[in-house]
Amino acid sequence: MFLTRLSFLLIIFCGSCYANISESDVNKLSQVKTFSIGLNGFAGRTSEGEKLYKKISKERNAIKKFKTILESDQATPEAKLYALCGLKGKNIDANYLMKFHRVERSASVLKGDILRKLVFPEVYETILSKGC
Repeated sequence: MFLTRLSFLLIIFCGSCYANISESDVNKLSQVKTFSIGLNGFAGRTSEGEKLYKKISKERNAIKKFKTILESDQATPEAKLYALCGLKGKNIDANYLMKFHRVERSASVLKGDILRKLVFPEVYETILSKGC
């Protein structure tokens, strides 16, 4: 009986820790300043944003989390691009995704070792048509 209660408490405790870690990842991804998919720089490293995006993609409620970022007024344009990649990978309806492509801002996009400011709708539409 004691072990059953202890197991139950551990499951609840670990579950709440997992939720906090997961929400922390969403908050971190929401504030990224650079969008980058693939290896970058001389050393060929994966960006922190891509690591977070891939981690969230593996979660049960990834669609909800990516929608939250995409719909947020506080998320950076770069974070919205990662959210779009996540939702595109989950085969979300294109009509839903098209509602968000009109952000009138630029996005910092890193490819290889070149950082550029690109027009957000153009990058968005490229992801919609070709994926990430």
